[in-house]
Amino acid sequence: MNGDSRPLCKHICDTIEVGEGIEVIGAMPYAEPPCVTILLQKPQGKIFRYKIRVQPAKTGEPSLQASTALAQLIMNNPLLLKGVTDFECSPTGSFIVFHGHKVDISPHFDGVTLQISAVVTEIIRKISVSTAATYVCSIGMVPITGNVAFLECEDTMDNHRFYQERNIRKWVSEHSTAPFNRQAVNEADIRIHTVAIPMNKQPSLPTKRKAVVTTKVPIKKVRTVSNKHVCAVWDRSGSMDSMGTAPLEGLQKLLRDQKAIAMSSGNPTKMSLYTFDNQMEVPVDNQDIAMVTIEDDWVAPRGTTRLYDTIVTAAIKLKEQVGDTESGVFIVMTDGVDNTSECDSGTVRKTLESLPNNIECIFMAANVGDAQAVGQTMGFQRETSLTFTSEASDTAFKCMSQAALRSVTGGSAVFTRCERQSSVAPLAPKNVRTRTIF
Repeated sequence: MNGDSRPLCKHICDTIEVGEGIEVIGAMPYAEPPCVTILLQKPQGKIFRYKIRVQPAKTGEPSLQASTALAQLIMNNPLLLKGVTDFECSPTGSFIVFHGHKVDISPHFDGVTLQISAVVTEIIRKISVSTAATYVCSIGMVPITGNVAFLECEDTMDNHRFYQERNIRKWVSEHSTAPFNRQAVNEADIRIHTVAIPMNKQPSLPTKRKAVVTTKVPIKKVRTVSNKHVCAVWDRSGSMDSMGTAPLEGLQKLLRDQKAIAMSSGNPTKMSLYTFDNQMEVPVDNQDIAMVTIEDDWVAPRGTTRLYDTIVTAAIKLKEQVGDTESGVFIVMTDGVDNTSECDSGTVRKTLESLPNNIECIFMAANVGDAQAVGQTMGFQRETSLTFTSEASDTAFKCMSQAALRSVTGGSAVFTRCERQSSVAPLAPKNVRTRTIF
């Protein structure tokens, strides 16, 4: 996306219309293809994301309002929320993908009015005319009664190798491999085969509005301003060299995501960065996040590991900076145990336990064993501590950034099972048997 995208993202957040109980969290630009991802959330709920292509205001404003109306319909209908994987409302073509069925909804959005009831009716019509087939699960060799799933890495020349969804999810969660070729996979690799959807799993018709008119002139809204603080403690000891550029890129992604949310939501955000080897340095000290840039040499590997002292110093300073009506997220990343600090883990634990509830702490570590157990000894919560390996560090840093994003937008930094699995490279099987019995 050429030029400064901040005014566009802020305009979207300031003018977008949402229903009661739904909050606009922020907007984030993407260059390829040029689009903006908008984030909505229900109280204490997961963040819902959807995209709108960058286009002239004449068509863009109605497309934005129509997409938002459709997003809220999906958020408020559990069956739609579970089944919809993609959708778009635009003058050149509108569609919604429900359990693998791509449903053309162009006739129901003329660029001005979105026929909500007609969209749901069309989804039901599409899945009703689809024909179901009988499948046998390759795990257990039993008839499939639920969703039919497969892994693309196991495709044969003839077709997919099919599984009952709950069976393959259980297998992947326990083994992190495909059952037959033993290729490393995670839950995100599981695909749902397109089959007819039973009536009890079809979306229900909306009971209130039948159509959404999108021609209303956008009106600026008064938004609640909440000061945010982001503090990152980053390991730059010599052993970090094994991860290549992943730690630097992970830190840069954290900055980009937080900066985009701060700019689009209008919430003033301060950032601090502490780096450590045998020395502690503070290249970014409580600065406006809009003005922060990351220099490559700030995290260049060198020296030993002064982890405990750095955590204590950074946490005490953050506690002083975050006011009672503000919030903060404290992120610590390391690839090894402390070997240089003057204080011990008990001092770290007392320091973190003294932090107020409006500061959430994230701990991600490699080469320490179980990061959840190690983090707990230092005062971190098990649920917000993440074990990662150097082979999966790229994905791990993305998961960390997502957790931090959830935290600053009012959600929880607790890592999901999928995030934990994808942050650890699966171990290669010691012996691969030519015949596997389930």
